[in-house]
Parts: sequence; structure tokens; C-alpha cells
Amino acid sequence: MRPPSDRFALAAVLALAIAARLAVMVPAAGRPLGDPDNYLPLARALAEGRGFTLDGRPTAYRPPLYPLVLAPLIGLGRYVGLGILALHLALGLGTVALTALAVRRWG
Repeated sequence: MRPPSDRFALAAVLALAIAARLAVMVPAAGRPLGDPDNYLPLARALAEGRGFTLDGRPTAYRPPLYPLVLAPLIGLGRYVGLGILALHLALGLGTVALTALAVRRWG
């Protein structure tokens, strides 16, 4: 079991990570999502059963994992942007937590 000071430090770092992410995400929540790499159209094609296609043509230009993760969020309709922001918040927190675990383990 971790000492209370370790748990407090991890909680403080996670809280700071949440605050930093939300400081960027909240002002952007009402704006259209930028998608210069076309991940949303790929996710939409997957969600609609058209496979991994872009403009109706099969593509292997982008790696498939991120569009596969986004595809279920397409069903949120007009709330897809909020779903993506929540996903990014969770991924960011996971990154911070795993980094803290690695630092603790490897010193």
C-alpha cells in the first residue's frame, strides 16, 4: 500500500492534469472540431458500415485505431464533439497516471 503522501501527490498531479485539459477544452467545446487529418470522416464511414473509406474509396493512409475508437462516438449526433473531448480527457489522464506509475516504479 502506498503511503498517504504518495496518494496525495498522485491525486494532486491528476487534478492539475484535469484542470489544464479543461482550461483548453471548455472554451473550445462550442466550436467545430478541427480535423486536418480526416479522422472524423474515416470514423463516420466505419460507423455507417462503409468500412475504412475516405470519399468512397478504400484507404490505408491513416492508421485504423483512432477512427475505430471514434466510430462509436459518431452515434452521439450533435454531441460527438463533447464525446471526443471526454475521450481526450480520459486519454490524457491515463497518460499522466501511467507516467506517474512508471516514475514510481523506476525511480
